[in-house]
Amino acid sequence: MDDSRKVEILEALIDDSLWGLVSVSPSSDEGTILYERGASRVGGEPAIEIPHENPHLVDESQQQDPLTGGVENVPGTSPPQKSLEELLSEYGCLMKQRDGFTYVVVDENVASKRPAKN
Repeated sequence: MDDSRKVEILEALIDDSLWGLVSVSPSSDEGTILYERGASRVGGEPAIEIPHENPHLVDESQQQDPLTGGVENVPGTSPPQKSLEELLSEYGCLMKQRDGFTYVVVDENVASKRPAKN
């Protein structure tokens, strides 16, 4: 599978509405970044960098009360319908952790069996 096809898959993943719920480290000023080529920490293959060691989809239907520390439900907001792992699986992707960051890469064994989206 060539790099342009991998980038196409990663761009489709970023365009998914659930991608906006991916957690990043609270101390990070940046969100996720798509490296189309040359991301040395992932062997030069296209990847999405997430500044978090253990990313997940944030459940916006609950929030922590700053005064009590308890978790409260947020009216009118639903939790994510799936986990980050399930979302990545739908796109034929997997995560690799390096140096406090997580990189999402295309799993060629899975993604190559899926038809290209037109």
